[in-house]
Amino acid sequence: SLGNVVLAHDVLAEVPGEAVRYWAVSSSYRSQAVFSDESLHDARQAYDRLKTFYESVRHVLGDDAPGWPDSARRPLDDAGLDGPGAEYLERFLAAMDDDFNSAEALAALHDLVRAGNRLMDAAQRGDEREGAVLTDLFSTFLELSGVLNLRYEAVGGDSKLTAGLIEYLLELREGARGDKAFDRADAIRAKLEELGVT
Repeated sequence: SLGNVVLAHDVLAEVPGEAVRYWAVSSSYRSQAVFSDESLHDARQAYDRLKTFYESVRHVLGDDAPGWPDSARRPLDDAGLDGPGAEYLERFLAAMDDDFNSAEALAALHDLVRAGNRLMDAAQRGDEREGAVLTDLFSTFLELSGVLNLRYEAVGGDSKLTAGLIEYLLELREGARGDKAFDRADAIRAKLEELGVT
């Protein structure tokens, strides 16, 4: 009667389901979730940052990129808290053990992404040490995303074709830079950023 109801199918017509899932887990279940266009927009942007990281690492690491774990379950006797991803895994587990504080768990996931983004350029240039750290962080990223049931693969479309087209645009940009056609190179970079490619 107040007109303050939004139907799920109306929301999903405007926003991808994964962004809605992100919104749902971004606040504690003990507090009342605030639903608004702004909060949904913020959730979509945050989810898109995670998705962009996923796609970028898969591009940089290629066939060496770890795949999704078979299960989100970890044996109780396997703490597995070592390696570069351990800090984020510990924070994530501590947050979830704190009465399922999913907001803090997502904060740990975003901090992992920031750390991974700093390694991306060096890993792409072939720095093996940085590549190994990025691989470990990405493996942890997939495990933590799996616990929250967040997925980043595009629904529909041909991912091989998309990756090929992105690679071709990157080659064109490098060619333009080599030819000192910096305006063209900047235009290609701007278009790629607009499409979510960093």
